[in-house]
Amino acid sequence: VSSSSSSSSSSSPSAADGEVTASTATSSSASFFGPPVYLNVTVGASVFCNLSKLQKPGDHPLGVDVPGLEYARLLAPINGKCYYATLGWWTYEVCWPWRIRQLHYGLHGGVEVPGVTLGDFPTSSGLHKRRATSPTGGERYELLATMEGEPCHHTIQTWRIEAGSSKEEFDGVGGSFNPIGVSSFEGILAKEETNVDGCKPYSEDAVERLFGKIVLAKRGNCWFHVKALRAQAVGARGIIVYNDKRLFVQNMEGVDELLMPVIPTALVETDVGERLLKLVGQAAKVRKYSPDNLDISQPFTTNLIMHCANDWQDRRQVCAVGEVVDVKIVSPLIGEPESRWPKSAVRWERGIVAEVFSHNDSLLITYPSIQNSEELPTIMTGNLTFREGVPCSAKSGAYIDRMLEPEACSTDVVMHVPALCAHRDLVPLPSKETQEISCVATETTRQLLAERSLREEQEAADESSADLSNL
Repeated sequence: VSSSSSSSSSSSPSAADGEVTASTATSSSASFFGPPVYLNVTVGASVFCNLSKLQKPGDHPLGVDVPGLEYARLLAPINGKCYYATLGWWTYEVCWPWRIRQLHYGLHGGVEVPGVTLGDFPTSSGLHKRRATSPTGGERYELLATMEGEPCHHTIQTWRIEAGSSKEEFDGVGGSFNPIGVSSFEGILAKEETNVDGCKPYSEDAVERLFGKIVLAKRGNCWFHVKALRAQAVGARGIIVYNDKRLFVQNMEGVDELLMPVIPTALVETDVGERLLKLVGQAAKVRKYSPDNLDISQPFTTNLIMHCANDWQDRRQVCAVGEVVDVKIVSPLIGEPESRWPKSAVRWERGIVAEVFSHNDSLLITYPSIQNSEELPTIMTGNLTFREGVPCSAKSGAYIDRMLEPEACSTDVVMHVPALCAHRDLVPLPSKETQEISCVATETTRQLLAERSLREEQEAADESSADLSNL
């Protein structure tokens, strides 16, 4: 039996707390089979509960008694669900109430290597309400869960090199494609004169010279990722790439169509490379370190912040017309990856949503800031289009509102959870209407000015009369 928008419905006062009961009638099209049938439909959800019921002691959806019981019950609709945000090479996964992970998805959609757990939900400390800054003014609150994950060195990509008999120290940076679990390596520094940049496959003779060594290679002529795989193929323990005359980069990006290497790569400045080349044949130790002098063996810390977004009443979809989005463009794979350098099969471009086609989960994208944009695809699927990391294909409901890339052994993840909008302390304050301030004199002001002018004229006239009377 179907109901129509013209059917009557009303809230029933007899519904239990946590439920809403409505009466509805079948549509007029059903009258062929007889008179309309009236139904009572009862819907139960945590958002219908009053505070006293939300705060009632006892088991809650997580199965344990933790602080913030009423909020944990409001979060019941997202229990057992995972939400994603993609920032470049990494995709961040929030699965409530279990964990937050950093993952890399390969070109064909699968997770290539084990991810890094950035935080497990702390059942002992639970959820806490804290005051948040509201753009509309006044007090507003959000929920905070501080989570601890795997050792911080899994996310660090800054390296310190100790080389030579004098144990000189040099600093370098790593790559997003580096193996997660490797935090140090050591060996004898080596180079290959016939393959200075490490882009070509090493010869069979080079295997004996490079096996178990730390290979030095010059930047250029191929991806950093390729240099690592070439060194790995001859059994090297690691590779140090020294910069050429180009601008130094703080992170070496990976190439999606290539396999993840199992040996680490570090990039150093040009002058450091020149000094390391003079130390070829001597021992070197390379280890991760924190520029902020943090203990990188400590657990990574993630602050999971859950709130009701300010635009919760207006946003009906993750990506709306007029918004800036990042577009992931995947080109056909033709030939070996090395032959396509410097163009990877995956490229990212920034565009603007011109139209949303909800029926087939696609969008019309324009690229106003890119020359020759006619070569770029204009119709994109929602899973390849992202607003601040969140895929446009994400369904309405909870989503990752903001994600900060891991830095200094910590990060913040902000999630919008619609159910929290039902709580009086968490719902955003209504926007204040813009007030127009005018600097034009009001009628009262004009009247006062006119009266003042008349008084001055009268006083001037009285003075003239007095002067005449004294003649």
